[in-house]
Amino acid sequence: MTTLAADVKLTALPEETRSHLFSLAQKRTLQAGEFLFHQGDEAAYAYFVEAGHIKLTQVTLEGDEIVLSVVGPGGMIGGIVTLVGTEYPVSAQAVEDSALLYWHRDILYREVEQDGRLAFFILRMLAARFQDLQNRYRELISERVERRIARTLLRLAVQTGRREGDKVVIAFPVTRQLLADMSGTTIYTVSRILRRWEEEGLIESERQHISILSPHGLVRVAEDLKK
Repeated sequence: MTTLAADVKLTALPEETRSHLFSLAQKRTLQAGEFLFHQGDEAAYAYFVEAGHIKLTQVTLEGDEIVLSVVGPGGMIGGIVTLVGTEYPVSAQAVEDSALLYWHRDILYREVEQDGRLAFFILRMLAARFQDLQNRYRELISERVERRIARTLLRLAVQTGRREGDKVVIAFPVTRQLLADMSGTTIYTVSRILRRWEEEGLIESERQHISILSPHGLVRVAEDLKK
């Protein structure tokens, strides 16, 4: 599976760099449904997710809302645009109660200037995010809906999943609407396909929580491999 932006986490920095950066941070908490910032707001702060999950969405020129990604513990939000000093290109909303650290852009800019390891991390995060967006664009224009939904679930499993025995539990509430938005399809289609996958033993779904019972089976769907 290709590297995702969420795989490039601030916790991958050397302990000395990370500890110093965390010592400069302020803290903020969000309740489920609360916005961290809105698309078009001044990008004055960069955020690190300590706990919970943050949904990043973007409104198109046609007025449609697209879910770009969900950032979980260890992920960073706004680090790149904050350094550039522009507007946030997305809105960030808590999927569940969440805790974050944050830095003003002046602090982040100073630290990047002084520590090449942090600058390299930002470049890695930018490259991974660009690759992730390229992959998703390719999926939306060229792949069957079953493959898109399977890839979305696998992406969420990589970003937020935890292993419990032989299954992988996606560690936050996943609504049918969220899956539809991330896969470029409808709630009806998502519900129909998830029901079939439950019958086939690929997943289990209960109260907005989805577990992948057969990761290899779902990979077969995502890669369009024959059984």
